[in-house]
Amino acid sequence: MKKNKWIAAGALALAFVMPSVMAAVSVKEADRLKGELTPLGAERAGNGSDIPPWRGA
Repeated sequence: MKKNKWIAAGALALAFVMPSVMAAVSVKEADRLKGELTPLGAERAGNGSDIPPWRGA
């Protein structure tokens, strides 16, 4: 029974680690943050009617 708990704990740990391992972006995508994207990754340009362009820092 103890062995099953260790296996379950290991599987749970992997479940938490895997998303961060897979969350990589290319250099090209990261460079977009300096131009057409805001620091959080949203588009700087508005949609022309409802959403104004981003003018933050």
